[in-house]
Amino acid sequence: MKTNIMIFSLIFILSSCIKEPPDFTGKYIIQNNSNHLIQINLYLYNEIKDSIILPINNYKEYTYSNRGGIPEPPPFSADSLMVTYDDSITIIHYKYQQQNVSRSLLLPSCWLANQEKSTVFEYKYIFTNADYQEAIDNHLNR
Repeated sequence: MKTNIMIFSLIFILSSCIKEPPDFTGKYIIQNNSNHLIQINLYLYNEIKDSIILPINNYKEYTYSNRGGIPEPPPFSADSLMVTYDDSITIIHYKYQQQNVSRSLLLPSCWLANQEKSTVFEYKYIFTNADYQEAIDNHLNR
């Protein structure tokens, strides 16, 4: 009986020492700081996959948690997207092609990164009036 209690105690002590890997959390925020309504249509293999509406001074947040880590932005699968301002001015962002935009929502390097804790990461893409002006300029140069 004493042996059983000692074995049970040893197993209990050892099992309490085993730590599970931490959960990693990624917050991905797409924010509209421009003075224009934004609609984003996401495309994969020339098919529309999703649409995001961003009213003025609003944002869309995606959150992912995983023990193995989190992916870099963007938080969706797309090879191109079309950003439409005020239902009229459009600009296209590509993942794999040369493009006429200074920043692309599809490129991780264009997102602002912040590590809040060792396991919590925040990525932010902010649309500004400069992005709208770039869309206007590209529209006029077509």
